[in-house]
Amino acid sequence: MHYAMHRLPEAIKDLKMAEGLSEGLDDWQLKSKIDEQLAFTNYYSQNAALAVKYSQKFLRDAKMLNDSTMVVRAHQTVAGSYELLDVTDSAFVYLLRGLQWIDGANELARRDIMAAVADMYKQQKDYLRAEQYLKDEVLSASNKVSGYVTLADIRMAQGKMDEAESLYQSLLQEEEHPQYRMQVCSHLAQLYEKRGDYERAYAMRLRHDEISDSLVKANDSQRMAQWQQQYDEERQTKEFYRRTSWMLGLIIALAVLVALSIAVGTWWHRRKVRRLSFRLDEDARRISELRTKIELLEKSGAENGQEIARLKEELESRMERISGTLLVGTQMFSQLQQHQCIAEATAKEQQCLVDYFAQLRPKRWQEWERKYSGLSTAQYIFLIMQDDLHYDDEAIAAALNVKRTSVRSMRSRIKGRER
Repeated sequence: MHYAMHRLPEAIKDLKMAEGLSEGLDDWQLKSKIDEQLAFTNYYSQNAALAVKYSQKFLRDAKMLNDSTMVVRAHQTVAGSYELLDVTDSAFVYLLRGLQWIDGANELARRDIMAAVADMYKQQKDYLRAEQYLKDEVLSASNKVSGYVTLADIRMAQGKMDEAESLYQSLLQEEEHPQYRMQVCSHLAQLYEKRGDYERAYAMRLRHDEISDSLVKANDSQRMAQWQQQYDEERQTKEFYRRTSWMLGLIIALAVLVALSIAVGTWWHRRKVRRLSFRLDEDARRISELRTKIELLEKSGAENGQEIARLKEELESRMERISGTLLVGTQMFSQLQQHQCIAEATAKEQQCLVDYFAQLRPKRWQEWERKYSGLSTAQYIFLIMQDDLHYDDEAIAAALNVKRTSVRSMRSRIKGRER
């Protein structure tokens, strides 16, 4: 697009980026297009050395593809690059090499290279050979300017001014492209100067300048339109970024709120779990103390019947609470052993399971206490199923009524708690 709009620096930047991306690919068709466009953009930017480099690469690509039309076009591109370097001998050699491929090339490629060879012979003043290449297919083409200009130049060099003028005038009347019209005006001005008709030569120079000025105005108009379009695009882009920033800020705020709510919920759950665990430990410690006191009071033989009764009542209450916890924990553990679902279990029942397992497997529990830091009740239950009961992911997912992806996520979170 930049190349079509005559923004050559931008076009070269885009093409160089495309060249870098294509280096690791085995796509010679793509590489040939990139190298051809780089050759053209550097040619029109007057970077002769780079034009030669990329036209040579384009020729290599064309030969790899074994495409006769492309090879002919590539030879002509190399020749044009060498002509820009003012190395006309090399340019002529490449044009002649390109002629060897024209049998397999399409009509457009044949016409173009034959016109270029004719122009090269004309520059060498070998007019006979030049005319041999200006065949009917070259002169009857839709884009016939180069062929007719070459023929008219030959006629002017041969002194056939009327015939040359007639050819130039016919081109001036038929051709609509401003660049070609400027070229014809310049040649006509030279012809009139050779004739000594300076008035008409001056008129042709003026006409050349008028076409050039109109072309500049057209380019200015196009640039203004492009500027306005670019301005609108930039304004729309800024508006888009402003809205996107606002939406992103809102999403971040919501994410922070969700994270805070999860953190607070986790903290509250762990606090509750710690309180339950502490209460169970406290009950066990108090039961031991009560037994000791009751034994001492009974041995003393003193009148402490009411105190002993009260202590025994507290002892029974605490033992009942512990036994209830262990009973629920036993039932929960039994359900897991039988591969039953425990997704409906309450937080209290889950804590009972964990407390029961701590009494059942004290060594493993101590190992987990050393290895992990601050695990929740649900995470301990996960370890019970994974490490003690040797559940696979599918069995764990079924027991907790979750997806297997959730199982992998929980395992990852537990691993993150390793000390």
